[in-house]
Amino acid sequence: MKICLVVLIAAASASAQIAVDTFPMSSAITPDKKFLLVLNGGLNPPSVSVIDIASAKELSRNPVPDGWLGLAITKAGDRVYVGGGSRAAVYEFTLANGVLKPSRLFPIVADKDRKPEDFIGDVKLSPDGHLLYAADLFRDSVVVVNPQSGLVISRFRTGRRPYRILFHPSGKSVYVSSWADGSVGQYDANTGNLIAKTLIAPHVTDMVWRDGDVEGHPEVKARVFVSASNTNSVYALGASELGELSVLETINLALGPGRPLGMTPSGLGLSADGNRLFVACSDARVAAVVDISEARSTVPGFVATGLYPTAAFGLPDGRMGVLNGSGTVQFSDASAAGPLPDLARADLRPNTGPIKHVLYIVGAIALEKSAPAFVRLDHFHLNSEVDPDSWAFAGMASDYAERLWPNTRAGRRKKDDFEGQEVADAPPAGYLWGNASQAGISLRSYGVFVDNLPKADEDGVQLSAVHDPVLTRVTNPKFRGFDAGYPDVERAKVFLEDLQGFEKAGAMPQLMLMKMGAADGDQAVGMMAEAVAKSRFGNETAIFVVGGKGAWMASPLLKAGSVDSGVYNQSSVLRTVEMILGMRPLTAYDAGAAPLYSVFGGRQ
Repeated sequence: MKICLVVLIAAASASAQIAVDTFPMSSAITPDKKFLLVLNGGLNPPSVSVIDIASAKELSRNPVPDGWLGLAITKAGDRVYVGGGSRAAVYEFTLANGVLKPSRLFPIVADKDRKPEDFIGDVKLSPDGHLLYAADLFRDSVVVVNPQSGLVISRFRTGRRPYRILFHPSGKSVYVSSWADGSVGQYDANTGNLIAKTLIAPHVTDMVWRDGDVEGHPEVKARVFVSASNTNSVYALGASELGELSVLETINLALGPGRPLGMTPSGLGLSADGNRLFVACSDARVAAVVDISEARSTVPGFVATGLYPTAAFGLPDGRMGVLNGSGTVQFSDASAAGPLPDLARADLRPNTGPIKHVLYIVGAIALEKSAPAFVRLDHFHLNSEVDPDSWAFAGMASDYAERLWPNTRAGRRKKDDFEGQEVADAPPAGYLWGNASQAGISLRSYGVFVDNLPKADEDGVQLSAVHDPVLTRVTNPKFRGFDAGYPDVERAKVFLEDLQGFEKAGAMPQLMLMKMGAADGDQAVGMMAEAVAKSRFGNETAIFVVGGKGAWMASPLLKAGSVDSGVYNQSSVLRTVEMILGMRPLTAYDAGAAPLYSVFGGRQ
């Protein structure tokens, strides 16, 4: 996969790249087709860039107190509305001759009453322009605002985590995609009553409308294309005269048949002639070009993009535009789309080596004193600083984590108490322990996906909750979850008690997962490594430690204290654990990663 990504990044450089600001999420083209507006919602203060399409140059960058996904322009092209993210507001700008000026503020929630759950995402004007609809992301609702008065006139419930708002051309009904429920709801635009709900697939995000009959489906008058970020697919829905939806086809964007998840189709847009659908495939770093001119869609190929493309759209001259999370707008010739090399090399041969058990430790640990017992990975890199635990345990971060992290990291939205249990924060293929459970691999978990009690109870139980049904059955309740003020040495003692029990029973779980990272983590890891090495399982156990400052491994096949100079990342470690235990890869990332072949004695 590394080679593939290098190819993609090199190809992306052939397209016109316009620097904007970090993590642009939404775009809109002015009615006169002269200007492109881009909402930047990254680590820097949010802004709206105005780009001259003909010259491909940014003309201005206009600050906004907060912004995320919502960006809408009136039909007259004289006013622009921005969803205010954690400010729980909508911001209005005037627009004339490509010049944006701040105008009015429409508060959805008063400052004094605002809570972390108050967050305005997408915004859309009704077809007649009389009303403004705004998605209240964490309140699972849509707010209706009168743009003349700036007042909220109504609110209606939606599915969980409303992501995109799309109007039926008649204006009588409105569609809302539910990020957490994997569905699209159709609502009466006047009353907000639910008309129908269509189940699609995990993590439904963007939607686009295309008018036109579909051969073989006389009831269909238009198609709605819907992306599902936790799949490799886009779904084509047929819309009847009244707007009722039905699934017509699944458009698979995977690079090869049966490939693992990892394309993350998220942003959608139509070409100027409406015959092609452009799809931002965020984790694959490509934009797919889909021919939708016929009843059955085909995929001519892909165009390389920059890092984490968030949106794709058609330009007036027929080209494709892409927003790259790294902070650029890309103009590309969609006709140049072609196949990409599928270099994922998932090794599914059964493990016949001596390693039967894995202790997999994840946390902010840097081994120093205990390093002589381990081999250090000299060129180890985090796949991403966004949600590193998900990369370690799930193969990749969810689209939710990727899209919300700039707002939280920049401090515009305070991380609330429920962040770790967020309903939309599900990784595409689940977690390593689910994969192991399905493969019949025995498990033991220490401090993963848990909540702590304020202090241990009389029986030594440290936990108040375990947030995964698979882990609930196998978690040691006396192992305290991450808490910087609690020593890792005390956690290690709990594991050592378990190890004594494994010795007596003559059996140890095949996969042991552990989360730690206090200041004494080095000492704690050393204690556990020494005890495992002296146990009856020492010659058949590998230990992997993945921390923010590096990675280390210990195995009877390795020379302790040495250095492995291969280039590895979290996906490499995850794939190695999967290979040792005979599991299939979770995502395209670990499927294509270079395993730590040294653990296998150099087996290639």
